[in-house]
Amino acid sequence: MNASLRKAVGKPAWIVLALGIGAAFPQLKCNAVVSVSLMLMLTMNFMRLDFQRMRPHPTHAILLVLNILFAIGPFFLLRPLNPALAEAAFWTGIAPTAISAAVFTGFLGGSESYVLTSFLFSNLLIPMMLPFLLPLLSPDVEFSLSAILDIARGIVKLVGVPLFIGQAIHWLGESRLKRVPPQFFSATTFVLWVAMLLCIAANASDFIRSHEEGQGHGRAVVGIALMGAALAVLNFGVGSLLPPKSFKQENCQSLGQKNTSLAICLALAYGSPIAALGPTFYVFYHNIWNAIQLFFHIRKTAK
Repeated sequence: MNASLRKAVGKPAWIVLALGIGAAFPQLKCNAVVSVSLMLMLTMNFMRLDFQRMRPHPTHAILLVLNILFAIGPFFLLRPLNPALAEAAFWTGIAPTAISAAVFTGFLGGSESYVLTSFLFSNLLIPMMLPFLLPLLSPDVEFSLSAILDIARGIVKLVGVPLFIGQAIHWLGESRLKRVPPQFFSATTFVLWVAMLLCIAANASDFIRSHEEGQGHGRAVVGIALMGAALAVLNFGVGSLLPPKSFKQENCQSLGQKNTSLAICLALAYGSPIAALGPTFYVFYHNIWNAIQLFFHIRKTAK
């Protein structure tokens, strides 16, 4: 098996292992590990981000609008049926573009700069919109200036601080960063990601076991898993249909391959452990789809 394909297939196996251990040992829950891991991953992403490579295109605005609609739409559609499922759908759909989407698109022969622009726009603008979206979506969040500012401070801490530190390292030590093998960053972020998943599963397991309605939440987990699959099909499918056709692969990955680590951390901060399972399951599906794409790409180029 090709090394790249083996790596893509192996990721879901690690995800399943981390989720299984976390579910079996709820005492491993630790929100601090989740937030610190996220901030470290974002810092490493931003320190390698070169703003000169950004290539804005009108379709980026469409991608941003769809990213928000595919969170709000399922939320209001599912809320009358199952509030927990609706909340998970929102945090899954609102996840912005993953920086790994640019690398993967480049491997498939697409434009990395296009997807990098999607990553930058969505990871900065979507968190900035959350202080205004959350009061409308949750009755527990008061729609007031103080509530909006409180949410905004949390967003700045999670995203703004890594952006500032990452870009400072980029500008002050760009020459030294180029000497660091890319494998170091990918391996480190993956270890942090697995640690996050383990803690998230433990958190959700503890939440289910400690609540009287735990049995109902247990059934909701199955629904969340199916919902994640449906949203993956929706995002990748609609992304591939967006104009122009020359950016079919780029739009597909920009909308479908999501920064689920950010969405998970935000869901834990402003939602619930059950809601955080939405983007957790989603990462499993987008890795499976990427492995399928990689298989056909390798098969095509080998001919």
